Amino acid sequence: MPCRLTSSGDGPPGDRNWGSVRATLRQMAIAHCRAYHRIHELQPEAKVGFAHHARVFAPLDGRNPLHRAASTLDRALFQDLLADAMLGGRFPRLLGRQPVDVTPGPHYDYVGLNYYSRSAVRGLDDGTFPGAPVNDLGWEVHPAGLVEVARDLYRRYPAPIWVTENGTADAADAFRARFVHEHLAAMVASGLPFERYYHWCFVDNWEWSDGEEPRFGIVALDYETQERTVRDSGRFLAAVICDGGVSRASYEEFVAHQTYPVGP
Repeated sequence: MPCRLTSSGDGPPGDRNWGSVRATLRQMAIAHCRAYHRIHELQPEAKVGFAHHARVFAPLDGRNPLHRAASTLDRALFQDLLADAMLGGRFPRLLGRQPVDVTPGPHYDYVGLNYYSRSAVRGLDDGTFPGAPVNDLGWEVHPAGLVEVARDLYRRYPAPIWVTENGTADAADAFRARFVHEHLAAMVASGLPFERYYHWCFVDNWEWSDGEEPRFGIVALDYETQERTVRDSGRFLAAVICDGGVSRASYEEFVAHQTYPVGP
């Protein structure tokens, strides 16, 4: 889920030390590169990759050089360093020396992408653009960003694109069907080789440091009784799968009346 890789300490294990984060990212990348080759040794036809969390980082004020510089830095720390190491086998200096047993080159058979939101940047913190649509957690809803980050990754690492996570916090299920529709529509219109789409998530769950409060599921969960109830967004996604796309009937039933909340 969206969070800083630097020193916020919001997510587990709550370590605020950049050195620890750097060491963790480095070992993750080394492990992936080794596993990529080992898996192919054992099963040459396997499709090997990883689910890379990426988002759009845009300067809050495009005319402000500090905002532009912070956007570039945020993007590098949050996603580019890890993508270059795990997909390309090239370890940037911030992740330490090139491992002796990792040769630069493709370490992926598909580009896995987790996408949720866009950040309006003015420093090393998250923000939203004034008046932007937002979900229950205050994250901006920005469907075009899915294509933006996918296009960038595909340009550098061409391969079929798998959307391994995409979803939104919407306890009332008031805009989730529209969210899904608009992201799928952006994918279809992009011309990029999207192969798979996995929605996050099937049933409400524990969301990292936010606990049980955010509701991401197309199936509602009563945490007291464990009763599950399919939401309208779940019925919409089921209709998309059955129809092989968004029909006029399912759009009118589930999407047409939905609107997003607007942030400050």
